[in-house]
Amino acid sequence: MNENQVKFEKKCPICNKQLIYKDKWTLEESILKNRKCKSCSRKGKLPAFYKDGKLPDTILNKIKKSWFKKGDRPKNADFRKGKKLEEIYGVEQAKEVKHKFSLRPKPTEESNKRRRISCINAGCGKLNKGKKTTDKLKKLFRQQMIERLMLTNKNFHPPYNKNGCGYFNKLMLENKCNIQHALNGGEYYIKELGYWLDGYDKENNIAYEWDEKRHFNIDGTLKQKDIDRQREIEEFLKCKFIRIKEENT
Repeated sequence: MNENQVKFEKKCPICNKQLIYKDKWTLEESILKNRKCKSCSRKGKLPAFYKDGKLPDTILNKIKKSWFKKGDRPKNADFRKGKKLEEIYGVEQAKEVKHKFSLRPKPTEESNKRRRISCINAGCGKLNKGKKTTDKLKKLFRQQMIERLMLTNKNFHPPYNKNGCGYFNKLMLENKCNIQHALNGGEYYIKELGYWLDGYDKENNIAYEWDEKRHFNIDGTLKQKDIDRQREIEEFLKCKFIRIKEENT
């Protein structure tokens, strides 16, 4: 037994059994809480402060008021955010905190190997690893979400662009046609696909899409999800699809 192990030892306060700890921090905590060995710790028995198998009201009230039960943040969370230890604790106390953490055992190749083996045995991430959601499932999830939203709000509709609606009104006057959009009868909803059309001329079977900047990649090309969406709509409605770039109007 080397010197480091001797430093991190103490005796059980009941049976005097020698207890060995990995670091000074756990040893200090054990001394502070007067921890015993496993055989003397009365495993399975309730502590003395339990009454008839229940926690007393004084402790229950403390638990109810705690920030993690309410979902609130700790009072000093904003004060601590983005600051160094020296700014929070002061120079001297920060040194002690850093020293405590320096005594904790660092991960080794052997400990990492043991962790990997335990994860493999437990099957961590085995079920969904490498799997992607299929287009069929994505469509089903989208349709189910829309149905739930419509149950709570019968007039539910996605966000719309007023400039786009104004442009569709202009096209109606120029081409003498009727384009259904958010401010003219509401956007046309394709229930089978779970998509709304920005504009739809039912008589001439023409679908219109109003493209803001968010529809394009950095290099100016149309995003893949918009390409796939257009293909699905064209295949289902057998329609002509017109994209109108907001920057060009």
